[in-house]
Amino acid sequence: MNMVLYLILLSLLPYFWLFTQMQVLAGITHAPANIIALIAATLMWWQFTLGMRFLMARLDPNYVKHLSLHKKIGKFAIPIIFFHPIWQVYNYTQSLTFIYFINFSSKLQTYISFGRLAYFIFIIIFITSALLRSRLHFRPWLYLHYLNYPMMFFVFLHGNYLGTFLNTFPWLKIYWLIFAFSFFALLIFRFLAFLNLNRQKYRLVAKKALTSDVTLYTFLPLNKPITPKVGQFIYLRPSFFAEAHPFTAMIYNHTNQTISLAIKSVGPFTRKLTDLKINSIVYLDGPYGVFTKQGHNSNPKVIIAGGIGITPYINLINKYANQNTYLFYANRTLSEAVFRQTLKSKLKNNYIDALSQQSLHQKLVVNSRLNKQILNKFIPKNLIKQANFFICGSPAFMHSIISDLKSLGVKPENIFFEEFSL
Repeated sequence: MNMVLYLILLSLLPYFWLFTQMQVLAGITHAPANIIALIAATLMWWQFTLGMRFLMARLDPNYVKHLSLHKKIGKFAIPIIFFHPIWQVYNYTQSLTFIYFINFSSKLQTYISFGRLAYFIFIIIFITSALLRSRLHFRPWLYLHYLNYPMMFFVFLHGNYLGTFLNTFPWLKIYWLIFAFSFFALLIFRFLAFLNLNRQKYRLVAKKALTSDVTLYTFLPLNKPITPKVGQFIYLRPSFFAEAHPFTAMIYNHTNQTISLAIKSVGPFTRKLTDLKINSIVYLDGPYGVFTKQGHNSNPKVIIAGGIGITPYINLINKYANQNTYLFYANRTLSEAVFRQTLKSKLKNNYIDALSQQSLHQKLVVNSRLNKQILNKFIPKNLIKQANFFICGSPAFMHSIISDLKSLGVKPENIFFEEFSL
């Protein structure tokens, strides 16, 4: 279990003691609704904090794990907040319409309405993030996700004034205020990050088309350089107020400290990057991730890449490849295989192309989607149990390959994959 999860569980412990105080305070019918609200609010605070990569990377460089935890809490833990207003409506014998009518006619009603506003915002965030994320484009989802900020503001106002337990136990009130003030501190930090406080300024010094839709960008640091390890990724912000997206630091030059990113034009953000001119100023932050860490040695490894998913492996192969390193590179056509000749010269007969939309009669080229039969044919039987397997590509590609590897007898703990996008 990672350290962050331990911290989350530890932060919830004080609330479970409150279950022993139910008869003393609101009673067994009222108290659970309040305790659940406190637990949910704390989990929402963690959701906000887990999304701050600048901070979380200092606790653990595996930011992908933090994102995964962020999504799981949002889908499976945070929904307990639905019970709080419904339970309160039942306790106070109100109709369900009580939840939805904003009322600022008195101080009490105002603070109740702060809770209503937080609840409305929460419903929007939950539906768009947990239920409709795959159907929404990145920008609409991102802008709706920013509603977390006012939601948390209303949560702290609502709970601070109306919380029965908070206003009964001074230590609990202090505990709650610590979360409240830390939220506002993090909000300030977030604003400063928006102004590129924790990003490094780089200049585009080279730009090269690798294929019809993949471009290699090379950036030179203008202040403190970022020093990514093999397999790590960084966030690129192409202008001062632009969005930031993650890309693998494919090549890091130790001599001049330049970072090279191979980026495929597949959406509005990446297509706009092709408009960058030489000497353009961009902002980078990172590095993040621990992908391929288990391959930074001479042990047997099988590397599987789909399309632009080859980028985490360039430095890995250059530094750590040997006779027990195999690469399966899946593309639609051979022309899409970036750095093919470099990789083939390094791996020789351990390099296999899988082409789904082109038929070529060449040695070590299979005219098919990469599948279990191809993997079984080319991977030596002794490596199935011994090697570590690394997969990077589209989510559907990775899911399919992971399933194939498990059916071949590869242990789950020997399978590593990269998925750094929300």
